[in-house]
Amino acid sequence: MELLSKDEAVKIATADAGIDTTKMVLCSVKVKETAGIYFYDIKFIVNENTEYKYKIDAVKGAILEFEYKLVLKEEPITPPEPEKQIS
Repeated sequence: MELLSKDEAVKIATADAGIDTTKMVLCSVKVKETAGIYFYDIKFIVNENTEYKYKIDAVKGAILEFEYKLVLKEEPITPPEPEKQIS
């Protein structure tokens, strides 16, 4: 049994997501096995605010699971400027 390469699995996931890979940060790509089925567990973030997770069959290249969610970043809190004293 020959497994797809990590690069091939990532290409399948990013093509399905329809994303611009230049705006993507690849977080993890791991090969796993459950009940004799090998799959890639892939996680990446796009535009710093959308997290994608894919499970790709490592032999057939089929998408087994897919999810995405918006990652909300809190705006940095800027402390108020100190009041100027008039002398």
